[in-house]
Amino acid sequence: MKRTALAGAGLALVLALSGCTFVGGNPVEQLVEGATGGEVEIGNTVPEDFPAEVPLAEGEVLSGASAGGVWNVGIRVDGADALGTI
Repeated sequence: MKRTALAGAGLALVLALSGCTFVGGNPVEQLVEGATGGEVEIGNTVPEDFPAEVPLAEGEVLSGASAGGVWNVGIRVDGADALGTI
């Protein structure tokens, strides 16, 4: 019984951190919003409120997060010269 509960909790955490959504939204977003009282957006896209004037590298968006005017976007870039281009 104890192992089943731990496995279930572990699976829920993995799904939440991977950006999976459930009925009612992403549980990680809900947890952070409840703790901070602010709006939070987490997923694998550029956050909707990301400033348009900030340039982004070309590539696959791996993660995106926004909370209280702070943004984080992870992008996979290709090529050996990617750092120079960025």
